[in-house]
Amino acid sequence: MRGRVVLVLVALCILGLSASASHVFAQPLKFDGPGGSATAAFISPLERWEPTPNYDQYEATLQHAEYTVEMISDEVASLSFLKTELTNYDLIILRLDSFYAEGLSYFCSGENFDPFNPRSRADYATQYAAEINAHEISIAGPCVGFSMLYILHNYQKSSLRGLVFAFGPGTPELAAAFINGGAAAFISYAIPVEYSLAWGRFDLYSLTLLGILSEGYTIRDTVTQFYTRVMRGHGSTATWPSICLVGDGDYTI
Repeated sequence: MRGRVVLVLVALCILGLSASASHVFAQPLKFDGPGGSATAAFISPLERWEPTPNYDQYEATLQHAEYTVEMISDEVASLSFLKTELTNYDLIILRLDSFYAEGLSYFCSGENFDPFNPRSRADYATQYAAEINAHEISIAGPCVGFSMLYILHNYQKSSLRGLVFAFGPGTPELAAAFINGGAAAFISYAIPVEYSLAWGRFDLYSLTLLGILSEGYTIRDTVTQFYTRVMRGHGSTATWPSICLVGDGDYTI
């Protein structure tokens, strides 16, 4: 199972690295939400453990691109929210940490779980016994994690839309679920699950990439611009995360 996942990630990253500048500016379809504008969700389930160091910059960048931004953090980013509410957004940013269990990777939800209270863990184990047996949910440390299977089962084709930008270890594995659900495009980094959100590394990369997108570049051109800009002054031998791009490369935000 893990070997197949690695092959999938390699294929996805080849798609991202092969992107070339097309200078085509496609006009995205934006959902008219309650405020009459496109709506973005910034979802950070482990905000209390791994706080976003520069959320205000994310918000300002998205507002510049004319998005209304909703911060979905901690217990609000529950399993129920993740499997039912993502259809309400045109742009979804997933800031996720993850872990391995029995050869599968699981992404942390914001379920209000106390790792120091054995009773709390037991309650979740009982509540989600069927999903745990089906390898859709696993529990580790403070994290009630969901697998890609959990997302796949709950979003029908064409129920989602727009762009999904997922960053954190192992997040390219979510690409198939979101594209199958109707998202126009999916962006992530080829970072193994053994890494984490610590040190703000992912946030630095992601703000750079999101800032380029907000300038009106297509997703395909954004990938090219990202590598051009981050390598400036560092030389061609500098190591940067491989970007995985799946879906419509001409999409803009």
